[in-house]
Amino acid sequence: MARVAIVGAGYVGLTYGLAHAYMGDDVVVVDKDRGKVDQLRQGICPVSEKGLPELLERGLRGELEGSIFFSTDTRLRSRDAEVIVLAVWTPELPSGLSDMSQVYAAAKEIAEGMIDGREYLILDKCTVHVGTARALDAFVADALKADGKSPEFHVVANPCFTDAGNALQDVLYPMRYFVGVGPGQKGLVAAELSRAFHSRVLGQTFDEPIEGLKPKGYVVPPVQETTWENCEVMKQVANTFQAMRISFAQEVAEYCEVMGADVETVMDAAGLDPRIGQLFNRPGVGWGGPCLPKDTHAFLTEGEQLFLDMDITYAIRKVNDRQRERAILKLVKHMGCLNGRTIAVLGLAFKAGVADARFSPAVDVVRKLVELGAWVQAYDPMAVTSAADVLQLPRITYFDREVGGIQGALRGAEAVMVLTDWPEFTGIDWKELNRLRHDSDRKPVVVDGRNILNPTNVKEAGLKYIGWGRGEVSP
Repeated sequence: MARVAIVGAGYVGLTYGLAHAYMGDDVVVVDKDRGKVDQLRQGICPVSEKGLPELLERGLRGELEGSIFFSTDTRLRSRDAEVIVLAVWTPELPSGLSDMSQVYAAAKEIAEGMIDGREYLILDKCTVHVGTARALDAFVADALKADGKSPEFHVVANPCFTDAGNALQDVLYPMRYFVGVGPGQKGLVAAELSRAFHSRVLGQTFDEPIEGLKPKGYVVPPVQETTWENCEVMKQVANTFQAMRISFAQEVAEYCEVMGADVETVMDAAGLDPRIGQLFNRPGVGWGGPCLPKDTHAFLTEGEQLFLDMDITYAIRKVNDRQRERAILKLVKHMGCLNGRTIAVLGLAFKAGVADARFSPAVDVVRKLVELGAWVQAYDPMAVTSAADVLQLPRITYFDREVGGIQGALRGAEAVMVLTDWPEFTGIDWKELNRLRHDSDRKPVVVDGRNILNPTNVKEAGLKYIGWGRGEVSP
């Protein structure tokens, strides 16, 4: 059992904290947002992740093997901790680099809280620039020296590979385990301390907290211990490679549309080769969210600052960005001028299973629709609040499961755009939806920005179907 202080109560920090409290550690999650801390103390979970609300409720009732507490005092909680986890947000700057101010502000308070005679393990789980762990090691050492203190501390680069919507699963049943440490004996000690702290995950010595959470056939990955810099580059490369696969599928979709081929059939066939596989090979309106856009931009910018030609990374982002434009062009090609037209948008989150619309392709498309004078009726089961906070635009009416539902968004619409891959959209009975207002010159249109609908079902309902790389299907 370890005493753990986690700095940052976002989806990474909160998930990590509740997971370790569940496994037996005594955890304090620290955040400067007093409102968020008060909510958490009342059992209100600000993060939409499977299993977190239940674990939070159990933790506040004292029913976990360890304990969970919430605070706004980084100095105090760092003093008493054995393990300190950095999980603060590093937003993107206009330059493309990440804003590291919160990382160093937290590190300053951590150093101020440390006391002599203690040994501290500092795990950096933030999305950071390459070289940050080395810089943090020097920063904390200098801060301690200035205060006349000399506790033992070890900085470890331990990047977060959590998938939004599946974060708890990824913490308890990781697919990979990387530890980046400094040179010499101190690095060896840091690696040993990190292994000890994660021993319950690596040994799987805990019961499944939620039935079905553990992946079928799960095998614990090997521990990979390497340098600080290797670990930090691994995170950038993993996200950029994932984005590259999707962007390539998007480019293939454009090619298939011109050649009269079906991208779904083409990519399925390509994925049968085990060297390629079936993951992240689906085209559509684009990838988004808080990680891929930011990480690919940082990777590109850092490379260009070193006078490297980052041609592939540049192309990855360019192909993805133009998918938003293609979504609008598909609609304009069918409807002509959008000024004064009513468009139903199904899906605002950047992916299914999350309540986050930040950096969502759907938000970009909605913003452009409004700019072109359209009235938007937008439905999302979870991300309406997030989207409204991001957009803050007129001419948009929002619907969710409690207010209006999908039917409310579709009522009176002249076209439908599916922009998030929520499973519930595949079950829409298009034949029963008579609320689409028929234009006198053109058939009503459904633009499937995620290729999740059955074109035949849409066609048989008397609607025109337009997907990505699948051509157009008219009734």
